[in-house]
Amino acid sequence: MLRSLLLTALILSLFSHRIFASQVAPSDSAEFNRIDSIAELTTRYVCRDLEESNRLIALLKEKSKKIDYQKGEALAYKFYGTNKICLGQNDSAVYFLRKSLDIFQSAAEHEQYIRTLNNLAVAFKNQALLDSAALVFEDMISQSQKHDYKDFESYGYGGKASLYLETGEFDSVVIYGFKSLKIAEELQDSVRMGSALMDIASAYFKNREYENALETYNEALEVLTAIKDEYNLSSLYLNLGNIYGAYEKYDSAFLYFERSVAKARKSNNVAVLGFSLQSMGEILLRQGKFREAIHYNRMAVNKMKEIQNYLNMVEAFNSLSKAYIKTDNPDSAVYFANEALKLTGDNKFAAEKPVSYRNLSVAYKQKGDFELALKNYEIYDSLQNRILNQQKDSVISDLRVRYETEKIEAEKIIANEKGALAEAKNERMTIIVIAVVLLTVLIIISSILYFNRLKQKKKAEMIALELK
Repeated sequence: MLRSLLLTALILSLFSHRIFASQVAPSDSAEFNRIDSIAELTTRYVCRDLEESNRLIALLKEKSKKIDYQKGEALAYKFYGTNKICLGQNDSAVYFLRKSLDIFQSAAEHEQYIRTLNNLAVAFKNQALLDSAALVFEDMISQSQKHDYKDFESYGYGGKASLYLETGEFDSVVIYGFKSLKIAEELQDSVRMGSALMDIASAYFKNREYENALETYNEALEVLTAIKDEYNLSSLYLNLGNIYGAYEKYDSAFLYFERSVAKARKSNNVAVLGFSLQSMGEILLRQGKFREAIHYNRMAVNKMKEIQNYLNMVEAFNSLSKAYIKTDNPDSAVYFANEALKLTGDNKFAAEKPVSYRNLSVAYKQKGDFELALKNYEIYDSLQNRILNQQKDSVISDLRVRYETEKIEAEKIIANEKGALAEAKNERMTIIVIAVVLLTVLIIISSILYFNRLKQKKKAEMIALELK
């Protein structure tokens, strides 16, 4: 789940520009113009300054209702939904965005309808409702092609790429990422180019193709730096830090995380700020700088709480537990391991549960409580074996599916080849039959002509004898 949502707020805000291209009614034009101005102003604050944007949205909705301006009201709902996404309140976001979509669709406002589809897809994706998000992105691409909105088509492909990033289908990420990039380059849309390059680079990174990832991130860095995109630069620096961390070049990684934190604070990118602080804590933990690791992980937890990012909170709690073990503070280690387990529940974040129980086992051993140490180790061992068995079963299942697929494909090829041979044989037989028939007809015709000539010749000879 790592970094695929990092461009969310920027994309959402981009989908709020060019709002009222030709929507001003002939009457009450002054009031309509005031509403237009409020809407345009609101786009500057959505997801960036929630207090100010909510104030403007309320004003937009109030004035639109007063003169029964449905489009203005629809935009208010859309902006509310967008802010809810940035707050992590995705259920509420879906409610507001659907209200907005209903109005735009009934008014045949195709451009705004497509823009709002993007936001709805992001809200579904943030709730891990990937099938719903995929359907919305497909609708977005289809509507964009139907109404010739190439820029939105590019965003639709980008949305599909981000979904495949979630599901681990990295080849598909690259395919759709390049589709998005191609259109963006044709339109000279630097923002979309940067986003597409980020998606492609993230796919390379997650597929451990670090050289390709580094090269593509540097291309994105050039694009985003040129347009001074502070928000997405914070994401990009975070990902560059992750690459250098994978190479175990910890000093370089830490430097990029620091840059990410600076850009995230400047652009109010809370999600990236939390990720970067957590990543800095993880790097310090690997370097044995445990007290510094505790400091950054605590800050990360506070940021994760703001956006309700429970998975990364669990990871940060486990890192804190491990750091306290390393600093001989088993009581704090137990506390944070238990905090992690509270968030995991019965089935959530399965990969993190063994980490929590392992930390508990080590911490209780430090405390001299060997009974609890053994109990927690047994739970850890059981969970770890279960995960390993699931992974093994998944690999076996995947291999079986691949085998069956390849077997079916091979059978199809053989069947097609047999069919082709049979068809060729039938064609040859047909040609032979036709040739025989034609030859027979030719012989018959030739015989008829020969006997006719012979008959005429004899008749001519008889006439000649009679004349003598």
